[in-house]
Amino acid sequence: RRQPPRGLWDRKLYQKMIGQQDKGIRRAGEDNQHLAGVMRASHVLRDLPDKARLLLARRAELLVMEHLDHVFSRGDYADACYIVLAGEVDLIVPDATDSKLDMRLSKVSAGHSIGDLALLRPEAPRVHHAVATLGPFPK
Repeated sequence: RRQPPRGLWDRKLYQKMIGQQDKGIRRAGEDNQHLAGVMRASHVLRDLPDKARLLLARRAELLVMEHLDHVFSRGDYADACYIVLAGEVDLIVPDATDSKLDMRLSKVSAGHSIGDLALLRPEAPRVHHAVATLGPFPK
């Protein structure tokens, strides 16, 4: 059996990968292996063959979200699935008349995926907001 991936939050590793991505530098093989290992923890992607997860990891784009940034909003087309690497994401059903009445469906933490509908029904509209929240980020 393969070793489990390093912890989901590896600040130096992710900073390096994001910096390289911003410069257009291709990710190293071991970094893609790490991302594929993180995908193995996702309930949606865990049953995929290792080669398929590695292919997804090679094509994955890393996003850095600030506190209260919208990952996606209700009505957006489902064009991507997301895996939370660090922090948390709130899934919120917006109230049509008053934002004070918005309802939080759940809080998604590191290692879990959101927006899985995109894998099954691409271009379907999102049914809720996904908002990044600063969870337990290591300092």
